[in-house]
Amino acid sequence: LFEVNQTLSTSGAYDWEFFTIGPYHFLVVANTFNGQTTTISSTIYVWLDGCFRAFQNITTVGATDWEMFQIDDRFFLAVANSQQLSSRGPSLYNINSTVYELNMFTQTFIRFQDILTYSAVDWEFFTIGDEKFLVVANSHDGSSYSLNSVVYRWQGYEGFVPVHSLPTFGCRDWEHFTTDQGSFLIYSSATSRLSKVFRLRTY
Repeated sequence: LFEVNQTLSTSGAYDWEFFTIGPYHFLVVANTFNGQTTTISSTIYVWLDGCFRAFQNITTVGATDWEMFQIDDRFFLAVANSQQLSSRGPSLYNINSTVYELNMFTQTFIRFQDILTYSAVDWEFFTIGDEKFLVVANSHDGSSYSLNSVVYRWQGYEGFVPVHSLPTFGCRDWEHFTTDQGSFLIYSSATSRLSKVFRLRTY
């Protein structure tokens, strides 16, 4: 039986991500909307003395997903920001999503890279051989659901650099998987009856 261990205050929460760094366990929530604005804090919690305690607040803009990943001895969190409400006009969907990196000295996640996205609702991190990638689910630009979702490759000092655009329609989620036939990406669509499986082509 699962019993209530703790309740945490959230605001239009869309996603939780659990991760471990060294001996510490964390949860981060994607808070989306508080009834007035989508520019609100999403909170990272750390497990201490049998419960999760607030560790850090990060300002997000209609956050719908967090993706945690590790590259060598560096730890990152990527947030998908979906929309910015505007009091003087339509919502903005063409906004930055952000990759944060854990600073071991300050023991906080700091902004590492902003990436322009279009109502991003998901990030998926994956590796192929020694290469590291992030793919974003771009879902809407304010007028169309037919958009390119972009694969970014880790380039070290340059951060994540776009290397491939994949045509998607109302993209909501990416999943990477490998079989003995190769490396694949599949995306789900909430506005189409078809979802596509992409297979990595090597030359």
